[in-house]
Amino acid sequence: MGLQRTFWRYAHRHYQTRALSILSELAMGVWGFLFVLVYAGAIVAGWEPTLAEAAVALFLIGLPIGFCILHWRIRKEKMKGADALYRKLVAVTSFDRT
Repeated sequence: MGLQRTFWRYAHRHYQTRALSILSELAMGVWGFLFVLVYAGAIVAGWEPTLAEAAVALFLIGLPIGFCILHWRIRKEKMKGADALYRKLVAVTSFDRT
């Protein structure tokens, strides 16, 4: 629950008063998908990556797609209303108190 609370606190703090850029989401999604195609093509062609190359591939694919998914979740929640991010933060935080 700690990661959810941290995520929604960050979303509320940074995006409650400003709009999310759909263009940045799209750019990161296209970037991640491009590298999925590049590395999938290389593996199909017979390339066997070393551990370092595999780590770089995961970095080039995972970070942009993760960014895209997280921004999509924030934008989806924000579309529910003006104070939706605050309500989500309160909902996640209220269950986490022990």
